Amino acid sequence: MFHDSGAHVVKKPMGFLAVSALGFSAVLVTALVSVTGLAVYGIRVVDKKTGNLMELVQETAKTLPEIRAALPPALADALDDVRVPEYRDSLLVSTKLSEGTDRWGYHKATVEVENTGDQTVSLLSMRLVGLDGDGDPSAEYNVWAATPLQIEDEWRGPLLPRETRRFVIRGFPEKSVTQVVPEITEVRLWNAAKTEGAESKS
Repeated sequence: MFHDSGAHVVKKPMGFLAVSALGFSAVLVTALVSVTGLAVYGIRVVDKKTGNLMELVQETAKTLPEIRAALPPALADALDDVRVPEYRDSLLVSTKLSEGTDRWGYHKATVEVENTGDQTVSLLSMRLVGLDGDGDPSAEYNVWAATPLQIEDEWRGPLLPRETRRFVIRGFPEKSVTQVVPEITEVRLWNAAKTEGAESKS
């Protein structure tokens, strides 16, 4: 009678956490591969069609009228804007640094943007630069003073003609910031004529 003197291999079933970890890893890897493939494809399309993502969206809306018709009016109008950097002359921007600080030692900056022109600003991006006592930059924030849609937080909505937009940005260190200066980086206006023309054709 023969006896097997070798060690027996005992396979223990994997626990719930181990199985969950493996499953999550597989899903994550699949998602990363899919996203990477879509990103590469998207970059190739953008490179061939246009050098600007907004232009690509607008071009898609032109070639597929049914997409535009299916969009809510606010979203459809958001596609009809144009970059107009010279309109910045119609925007009066001022900032004010609070005298006191919060319990963490930070100032807040109040920003005021007045649209003195007769156009609706659909997108207005800005940099708020905090300067120290020597006039050197020591902190900065990128903010949106106007956006195509109003949702919440930084999505403040369009800035209508003759209207004034006021908002607060917190987080400027007390010891290193003595003033805040604004810098306009992008101005886009709602193209009313284009929108009305598209509505008349529909």
